[in-house]
This record gives sequence, structure tokens and C-alpha cells, in this order.
Amino acid sequence: MNQLERQRLPDGQTVLVKRNAAAPDDFYAAEAAGLQALADTGWRVPKVVSVARHRLVIEAIELGRPQSDSWQQAGRQLAQQHRCVAERFGFSLDTFCGDSRQANDWCDDGGVFYQQQRYKPQVQRARDAGLLSTREVQSIERLVDRLPSWLPPQSPALLHGDLWSGNLLFDRSGEPVMIDPACYYGWPEADLAMTHAFGGFAPEFYRAYQAESPLLSGF
Repeated sequence: MNQLERQRLPDGQTVLVKRNAAAPDDFYAAEAAGLQALADTGWRVPKVVSVARHRLVIEAIELGRPQSDSWQQAGRQLAQQHRCVAERFGFSLDTFCGDSRQANDWCDDGGVFYQQQRYKPQVQRARDAGLLSTREVQSIERLVDRLPSWLPPQSPALLHGDLWSGNLLFDRSGEPVMIDPACYYGWPEADLAMTHAFGGFAPEFYRAYQAESPLLSGF
């Protein structure tokens, strides 16, 4: 688990120091790379002050509440982010969803990427932990093998990778702020699906996204 501490630097800047002595060596480097990738698409993110093996120092953002157009702004911004595409699925380094490593080896085929680097590793972890029976594992693997026949071809877009409600905040002016990314280039609908977990986002968010980037039939 991350240990969080607010500190004031000699220049007066307030920062958030995240520490985890048990984190993998590339844990915070992955977060810093994701924050930079999102910032490059126009998101407001906490600026990275320094990154080390087991420590990340980032800007401390004073949080507020969404204003009248904040959710719409967030929806438009996510659509803009998803227009940032790559030639292949993956990312320049492995990232972490919580404390779970996400392999991001570059792959030309989206179906193969999700089969081999997302679903099957998670099924294996659940089976090893005794959370799935052999029959359940077989059922899930059959479903995963059919994904390419269900999903139309899509360009690999830059994803946040862990876009649940706790990772989209608002500053004091109501501007949306992205935190804790697990970035990779993948199917845009994966980000949108995650937004429906743990309560979901406001309806205005989805309407604004749809206006900028209409969803494919069948989402």
C-alpha cells in the first residue's frame, strides 16, 4: 500500500509524497509515464516533481466539486484522449492497476492483446488464489477466445487503464483532474466500461463523450 504525505518544499510548493518500500522497481516510473502521457493529450494531472525506485513526488492539487459543465468537459476530454492512437496495442513499459502488474508487450492484434495480456493472466491469478474452479476457468477461457469475433476492429487508443470514479477528480475551479493511471494503447470501450464500476460517472459525461466520439453499435 502507498503511504501518502503532504509536504511543503522550500520554494513554497505543496506536494504529495507517495512511498511504498515493497513496490516493484518500476512501479512509480510507470505511474509517472502514464501521467505524462495523459498530460500530453490535454488533461490536467498532478505534475511529477521527482520519481525514484520506491517514491513518487507529485503536485498536491487542491480539490473541489464539479461545476455546471465539469462532467461535460471530462467527457469531451476523454474523447480527445482516445483520438491519440498508436500502430500497435501495448505501451512503452508495464503498468500497474492497483498493485497488479499489467503486461504491455506490443501486439498487432487487439484480440490477442486482451486475451494474452489482460484476461488470461487475471484468470490465472484467480485460479491460483482458489477463487475459481476448473469449470469456471474453462468457461471464462472459452468466452475470451471468442472476443475477436464479437468486437469490430478498432485502432489502439491511449487509455487511462483504471478509470473508475476515484481516479477522476475536480480541482477548486471544477476542472477535471486525472490521477493514478495504468496507461496503455487499447480498445477505447475498455476505459468506458471501467467508468461504470463503483457507481459510474454522471450522465452528462457520457452524453459529451458520445457527441465527440459516437460509440460503435453494440457497446
